[in-house]
Amino acid sequence: MKMLFGVSSVGLGHVNRSYLIANEVRKQQPKVRIDWVCGEPALTFFKGKEERILNVSNKLKSLSEFIEKLYVNGRIRYNLIDLLKEIKTIKRNYELISQSVDINNYDLIVCDEFWEILLSDFLKCKRCKPSVVWITDFVNIPYSLTPSQFLFTLLGNKYLKNRIEMFDSHIFIGHEKDLPSKKWFILCGERINDWAKRFFLFTGLFPGFDTDNLPGKGELREKLGFESNEKVIVATIGGTRIGKDLLESVAATYPLLREKYKVRIILVCGPRLRPEELKVNRYVEKFGYVPDLYRLFAASDCVITQAGLGTITELMVLGIPSIIIPIEGHYEQIERAEKLRDVENMLIIRRKEITIKKLANQISRVLNHPKKLYVKRYFNGAKLAAKTIVNLAASH
Repeated sequence: MKMLFGVSSVGLGHVNRSYLIANEVRKQQPKVRIDWVCGEPALTFFKGKEERILNVSNKLKSLSEFIEKLYVNGRIRYNLIDLLKEIKTIKRNYELISQSVDINNYDLIVCDEFWEILLSDFLKCKRCKPSVVWITDFVNIPYSLTPSQFLFTLLGNKYLKNRIEMFDSHIFIGHEKDLPSKKWFILCGERINDWAKRFFLFTGLFPGFDTDNLPGKGELREKLGFESNEKVIVATIGGTRIGKDLLESVAATYPLLREKYKVRIILVCGPRLRPEELKVNRYVEKFGYVPDLYRLFAASDCVITQAGLGTITELMVLGIPSIIIPIEGHYEQIERAEKLRDVENMLIIRRKEITIKKLANQISRVLNHPKKLYVKRYFNGAKLAAKTIVNLAASH
């Protein structure tokens, strides 16, 4: 049995969860062969892992670049011209893939928000070809009150809905309650959550690591060289360059915090921002891409991050006190952060509200009241997703 996993090149969350699902697929179907097609930063994630990465992956343009270019003066600003350019890039990526890979050689294709397949003609002309699975954590674009944006969103939602329905199977990383009960087209059409229930398997949220094999906090701190009396603060921005300003703001709190604590600030730049680009205090540590970042989270006293789904899920599972600062203009992150406001010891700050003094005070608040977050028990959603994938491949 041969499967092709196509993974979004926006951030690291998609590849992290897809890798976990793929490993569960191997447990259920040991003879399966899995190939991967993806761009950066997913390629960085796979370094050191024994996976079959298709050569064409090195030619694909990263969609993270698109999001990064939209980030201007502290927020993401969408516009139609840039979006049309990005659609052209996505279609060009698919052309490169179709020229290099015989997709019909596979028994199944798994797409984790892999827009190259969603926007391609492959879905339209698919007859007696591989079954295709769509994995996602969102299904619609919230409507804007701006007339031009409203029209764009209306057309975008119609296109997105129609395209998603073309897939053979659908997996939603999350719960039914995560979806809005609003109608697809404001005043008409089916309610979004009712529509999703007809198409999607809901896996719930799950972290990108095995919780049963995680060492205790004391053991992790000892391995990482942290002293028992120092306060370790970790700031991370995920898999894109967006957040350089946030990391520098965290670093700027060092003089204020060291007056109260023996403090250690660690900045994690991720795969696309070089540590040397940061202008920070020489006492602040900075790293690029850190594999198995959850271990660093688990050993820390406070984590400061944007509102990426994968990072938020890991922090909730680990129970680490956190400060969440969503990217302005990123509707998914804003909505996700707002839902966390009632979670004890998980503080939400909007970017526009940040000053160095306020950020230092909020960090102190977390360090002074280190109550562990309520750790929600997660069932193995990756195993459930893998079962769906294996069963679909076997029936093809």
